[in-house]
Amino acid sequence: MPSSRRREAERIKAHVDSLYPPPPSLEEARRRTEAFLETWVADVVHAAHAARDARLRGESLQRATDQMSGVQIMGACVSYGGEVPPHGLRTALRRLTHDRGGDGLIPEALVEKYNLISREVLRRSLGRFADEAS
Repeated sequence: MPSSRRREAERIKAHVDSLYPPPPSLEEARRRTEAFLETWVADVVHAAHAARDARLRGESLQRATDQMSGVQIMGACVSYGGEVPPHGLRTALRRLTHDRGGDGLIPEALVEKYNLISREVLRRSLGRFADEAS
């Protein structure tokens, strides 16, 4: 009867795996992370094009920086294509990429990881926007 016990064990394992899937492999985790970053960069670059086009039409920011999402802030800054954006945008970007705090609710190590990854997204977005603009 070892085969029936083995089948039962496999059935239980499959059930547990369906409830609590095993973590992805390191390679799969990296692939997912890279895909997420690429989506984030694409969103920032899209926002940069929109902000640049609005500026070319003579429009100002549609809302105050405290009412903008992080993607919108990054996009507005990237839209200047390496030129220094206005002070309010620079301040909002600094808060977003360097001074984002956890307000005591999020561990500092996690906050710093977020700050690092948001700076990486900004770097990639600047490069992609420059490539697309030329």
